[in-house]
Amino acid sequence: MGCFAAYSIIGSLSVAFFVQALADDQALLRKLGASANSILIQPCLFYNRDGGDLITFDYSKGGAAFELAVEYAKDNIIPENVIIDIRYFNLGHSCEEKDTSVHQALRVWMADEQCDVYIGPGCTEAVEHLYDIADYFKTPLIAMTGAGVGAKGDLKAYPYLSRISVTHTMTSRIILKFLRLFSYSNVVFLTDLASSFNVDLYNVLLRTLRQQGSTSLMALKFPTFSSLPGVLEDYTQNLTFSLLRDASLSARVIFLFMRGPIVRDFLVRIRYNFLGKLPFTGLKMSSF
Repeated sequence: MGCFAAYSIIGSLSVAFFVQALADDQALLRKLGASANSILIQPCLFYNRDGGDLITFDYSKGGAAFELAVEYAKDNIIPENVIIDIRYFNLGHSCEEKDTSVHQALRVWMADEQCDVYIGPGCTEAVEHLYDIADYFKTPLIAMTGAGVGAKGDLKAYPYLSRISVTHTMTSRIILKFLRLFSYSNVVFLTDLASSFNVDLYNVLLRTLRQQGSTSLMALKFPTFSSLPGVLEDYTQNLTFSLLRDASLSARVIFLFMRGPIVRDFLVRIRYNFLGKLPFTGLKMSSF
């Protein structure tokens, strides 16, 4: 009898919550000027902004493109009876705290607010952690970035994930095809550990090379450094010179996995110290 009463209470509460949610949706539809027959979809955008070039998707830079895409979808793709009401959540200027997006998603849930789809955040680490919430609630997650998601696991484990970025696996395969096409065997990959995007690409590339057995066929080197003081060693112009000098001793191709301003430093150093003196090709890998 006690169990029956408990189940009855839970059932009544569930019905009450459903009715309240339905009433809230109808009230919001009226507020938005839509008819009662309209379908309301409330995406939750978790974004980072003003993070400089350390964040792969910075809303301060890419927000306009996102808003234009939303308006285009509303005008040309989404049926007229579907109302899109995006809710915005600022996760700050840094993606280093991997649990920030999770905390925000849980706060939204505890406030009994609705998220029909998650969008964002600005770096792969945050995407992977937010996906745990999306998977638990069986809610789609559209990743602004996330090229490195699944780097250490099977992508089949992410059924609710949709990515708009070119994956690191695809980029790694293109790099390998490029090397084989021109018969390059002595290659150096210079990687800046200050950028999570490049670190993810570095890890996925290593995995792809090992899976395809290319590490035994090529003389590959993977030196790393950090352009942020205090991480490994201070990033200086002397370090730029020494990295290029060491790489040029054997490499015919040098890949630069690093942020835009750092790439410029390397190209300037190549221009004044190495151009025309050493037979190597410099290639830059960028997130956009």
